Amino acid sequence: MLNVTLFRPVDANETVVAWKHALSSEDHSSILTLSRQTLPVLENSEELALEGVEKGAYTITAA
Repeated sequence: MLNVTLFRPVDANETVVAWKHALSSEDHSSILTLSRQTLPVLENSEELALEGVEKGAYTITAA
């Protein structure tokens, strides 16, 4: 069975965390699926991404 982690980061902060996680993985492959669109950096995404990427998903809400 193939063991792969797929990342679809939403902004630059999440991309950095996903990239670091992918590079540190030694027991499976990783795929980063990136957008070619100009996307804004979301408020609080730096803090949320540090914990959320490791969990696999998290909720971002607009105030």
